[in-house]
Amino acid sequence: MSLRSILILLKLPFDLLVVILRFYIFGGLRFRRYNRELRNCLRLRIYRAALTVDILDGKLIGPHSNAFLIRKVIPYILSTLVENCPGYGKRFDPQSFWLVKHNDRKPSDPVIIFSHGGGYYIQTMPSQIQSLLSIYQLLDEDVQKRTSILFLDYKLVSDGYPSLPSFISLMRLTISFWMREMRI
Repeated sequence: MSLRSILILLKLPFDLLVVILRFYIFGGLRFRRYNRELRNCLRLRIYRAALTVDILDGKLIGPHSNAFLIRKVIPYILSTLVENCPGYGKRFDPQSFWLVKHNDRKPSDPVIIFSHGGGYYIQTMPSQIQSLLSIYQLLDEDVQKRTSILFLDYKLVSDGYPSLPSFISLMRLTISFWMREMRI
């Protein structure tokens, strides 16, 4: 980890203390949208600090892996969405999770393969999965009963744009899914 990143992280508790003191002394902060919400002011300070950390050190402060996000965080913060998703969080293979998996699926039933787009700095965000599950909940009931969602788990964090081997790996994963499911 670079010295600059270490200094930013060591300075963060002091910055958060300053935000708290300013909030209570001045009755708000200069964050236009969140000037009266302490929790959001603290979040903004943390996000700003995270964005100033060197790119190569970003993987060390990434808040979670996709497995942790899908298995622990999302069921906790979005329990009402997850409880209606059969087979949620089950592994398909080492590089993918089911967000929705119907056990009685036919080869003609739709499967959404979700490629999260990574995030070249921070992994998948909970809002991405929330959006996907919300869309699933909005489907007509008969379509919803047939639709499954597969989440591809891959990393782009701190590696820049996906390399050719990473891209080939994703393509191989998608092809292997269809070969297994269609029994080709």
